[in-house]
Amino acid sequence: MNTTWVSLRPQTEFLAYDATVSQLNDFFSSDGKDAEVPAAIMEMLEQKQTLAIEALGGMMFYLQSLNMANDLLSQKSFNIYDPIRKGEGMILDGQTLSHLEVSSASDLRPRNDVQECGC
Repeated sequence: MNTTWVSLRPQTEFLAYDATVSQLNDFFSSDGKDAEVPAAIMEMLEQKQTLAIEALGGMMFYLQSLNMANDLLSQKSFNIYDPIRKGEGMILDGQTLSHLEVSSASDLRPRNDVQECGC
């Protein structure tokens, strides 16, 4: 299996909190109006979730390097994934399980250290 790793340099590519907030305001403002930042991002900003905002900054830089930032970010479709609050679990496909080495290559039965859901 071939996996490509992309490492981002701190502060210049993986943006810090303040730099990310500045880019968000620049991206979501139009014609000199106040920025219309999506509600999910505003919630993270209000709760001072520094790591989440910095991760968003890294994602924004990566999308810009792929020339996909305008297409994806302009949709303003952001959701906060919190399975504990929603009482849900995470659904993993076969390839993800393979990457996590949860099942062996010969059979797709879970190993003993994985809880079976009985779905």
